[in-house]
Amino acid sequence: MEDWSDCFDRDELRIRLDVTLEENAELREELARLRADNARLRSLVGPGVRTDAPSLPPVPASVPAAPAAGVGGLPYADASSSAEARIALFTALSAGREDVYARRWVSPKSGRTGWSPAEDSPFDKNKAEADRAFWPLTDETVHRRLDPTRQGRSELHIGLYPLLADDTCRLLAVDFDGKDGSDWRGDVVAYITACREAGVPALVEVSRSEKGAHVWTFFTAPVAAATARALGMALLRRAIDSRGQMALSSYDRLFPAQDFLPISAKGSFRFGSLIALPLHGVSRAKGTTVFVDPGTWQPYPDQFARLSHTERLSPVDVEALVDKFGPVKAGPSPTAPELGPRPRRKSPGKAPAHVAARLAAMLAISTTGLPPQLLAALKHAASFHNPEFYRKQNQRFSTFNTPRLVCCFDASDPDRLRVPRGLADEATQLVSAAGGTLDITKDLPEPAPITARFAGELTATQQTAVEAMTKNSTGTLVAPPGSGKTVMACALIARHRTPTAVIVNRAELSTQWKERLAAFLDLGTGHVGSLGGGKDRRGHVVDLIMLQTLSHRDAPMACSTGTGWSSWTSATPSAHPVPRPRSAERRRHAGSGCPPPPTARTRWTR
Repeated sequence: MEDWSDCFDRDELRIRLDVTLEENAELREELARLRADNARLRSLVGPGVRTDAPSLPPVPASVPAAPAAGVGGLPYADASSSAEARIALFTALSAGREDVYARRWVSPKSGRTGWSPAEDSPFDKNKAEADRAFWPLTDETVHRRLDPTRQGRSELHIGLYPLLADDTCRLLAVDFDGKDGSDWRGDVVAYITACREAGVPALVEVSRSEKGAHVWTFFTAPVAAATARALGMALLRRAIDSRGQMALSSYDRLFPAQDFLPISAKGSFRFGSLIALPLHGVSRAKGTTVFVDPGTWQPYPDQFARLSHTERLSPVDVEALVDKFGPVKAGPSPTAPELGPRPRRKSPGKAPAHVAARLAAMLAISTTGLPPQLLAALKHAASFHNPEFYRKQNQRFSTFNTPRLVCCFDASDPDRLRVPRGLADEATQLVSAAGGTLDITKDLPEPAPITARFAGELTATQQTAVEAMTKNSTGTLVAPPGSGKTVMACALIARHRTPTAVIVNRAELSTQWKERLAAFLDLGTGHVGSLGGGKDRRGHVVDLIMLQTLSHRDAPMACSTGTGWSSWTSATPSAHPVPRPRSAERRRHAGSGCPPPPTARTRWTR
C-alpha cells in the first residue's frame, strides 16, 4: 500500500482522493459485470451439474512477511518505505555528532551564504561561549531536510560535524570542487577507481551546486579520525598516480578535516569542519545532492534502496589498509634505491626515451608523453609536509585554510612542469627509474667574474667541505655551531668569483655577515652592498639582501640583476633557516645555503 504519512499538501490529498474514488467506481462496475456473467453461465450448465467449488483446506492465519534487510546490518528502506524507515537508514550511514548540527543561512540583504551551528539566540553576540545552547540532531530535523515539500524559507540545509568528541568518525568523505574550472568528474573517476582497486566501497554524490561531488565511505563502527584520513590520503595518492593533472590540494578536502578535535577554538571551530548532508528534499527534484553512478553520472532510480545495499568498512579493515599503503611521501628522497633502474610495478610508469628540460630560475620539464605516475612523483618531490599544519593539529588548533602540503612546483603551463632547480638530480633519477633520460639544457646567465680573494685560512675540515661544495652548482652546507659556516661561504665566493646575493632574515645576521665579509674577503675595488629597510645600496658584487624585502609585493623585479650565485643562510643555532621566497625565483648561476644544524629548534624541517 502506498504510504501517505509524509504527505501534508491538501491539494495533493484531494487529487489522490478523487483518483481513488474513480478507481473504486470502476471496480464496482467490474464486479457487477462478473456477477451477471456468472449467473448466465449457471443457467446454461443446468441444475444437474455441480457448480460449487470443492472444499479447500483451511487457510492458515496470515503471517506478516519479514521485512527486507539491508547489507551489513543496515536497516532496509526504499522509496515506498515509511518516513521512519528512511530516516533510520539515513542516520545509520550519515553518522556524526548528534549533540549539534549546522544550518545554512542566506543573508536577505547581501545574499551572502554561510553555515553556523544551530542554537538558541544565534544573533546574540554578547553571549558567552559557556552559555551557548546548541540544538541536537534529531529524527525530526532529518525529516525536515529530506522532506521535498518544504520549499523557500521553510526548507532546511543540514551540515554534519563528522569528527566525534573522542577524535573518531563513522565516515570519510572527499570533496571534489570544480568551481576553479578543474575537471572534477575526471578526478572523481580516478578516486573511485583507486577505491575499487583497494576494495574500499564508495558512493558518489553530486553536490548542490552541480559543480562538484562528494565521495562517501562509511564505517561499521567509529574509527580514529587520523586513521580514516590516512586512508583517504593514500587513496588520493593512488588517484593522483593515475591522473597526472589532479591537484595536490585534494589532500585538504577530506572530511573529517582534522585528526583531532580543537579544544582551544571558539564558536563553530570547536566542532571541526562540517560537510553538507546528501539527499536534500528540494535539491533532489533538481538532480543534485543525489547519489549517482560514476560510469554514467545518472542518479540511481531508488536512492534509499541503493543506500540499503551500501557496504561499509570495519575498523579492522581500515587499519589493515592504512598499514598496507603506508604514509604519503613528499619531498626529495633517495629514489634510486627504492625504484631501481628499470620500470616495474608501482614505478612511475614508462617515460619517453628522452625528456627535455630547461634549467633556469626553475627546472622546466616537458610533460609531453610523461605518464601520470611520473608527473605525480615529480609533484610530490617538489612538495613537503607543512609543519605549521601539524603544529596546529597537535596543539588542537583549527587547521582551517592551512594546507597539509607546501607545494613548490608550477603546473600552470600544460606543456611544462616547473620544479625548484635544486631537484635536478632527483628529477633525473625519477625519469631514469621510468626508463627515460632527462636532457637538461641550461639557460642560466653568465655574468662577468668579480674580483674576490679569500683572506683567511681554512682548517682541514673546512677545506674538505669547501672542496666538496665547489664541485656542485647547488647544495646545502650543514654544520654544527662554531664550525665556521660563514667563513666557508666566503671561501666559496672567492672560488666561484661570481656576483653573489646573501639572503638573511634578520638584521643581526646581516650585520654579522657584513663583518665576516670584510674580514675574510678581499673584493678589490668592489664593496659589499645591501638591499633592505627601504634602501637600495646594491653594488652587484656581493650584496646582503633581507628576505622580507624580496617577499614584499613592491620588491623590484630585478633585485638580483647581476648576481649569479646566492646563499640562504642562518648562522646562529637559535635562528630559523630562511626558505626561498617565491619572489626570488629569478635567474641565478648557482646556489648554496648555510642553514642551522638539524638539532637547532626550528619550525621548518626542510
